[in-house]
Amino acid sequence: MSAQIIAFPGGQRFVSPPRARLAYDLDLEVDKLAELVAARAIEKRQKAEAFQVNNPGAHGTIDAVLRIVAWAMSHRQLPSAHAFMERWGMSRATAYRYRARLTNSGLTPRSH
Repeated sequence: MSAQIIAFPGGQRFVSPPRARLAYDLDLEVDKLAELVAARAIEKRQKAEAFQVNNPGAHGTIDAVLRIVAWAMSHRQLPSAHAFMERWGMSRATAYRYRARLTNSGLTPRSH
């Protein structure tokens, strides 16, 4: 078995053939994982920025939750999950979670 040159994204290395293929495959997997992590970080940042644009003055999690609860309590009935999603830009799962927690907490919207 002779050494072989394998091209890596970051340069070139001399590695024996069986190890070269494994190292190359692992390097590709690490690159894919890094891209996924970077994409998820960008997505989270964009959601946070969108929340700030839609909710000026909300500076943290507690403030955001209080605003959402105040909004929900200002309705005659607890708003639908779809209403939560539209108003706050949250996912369906998060909207259902907020509705369930508000219902289980005993908080009810005020009567008009």
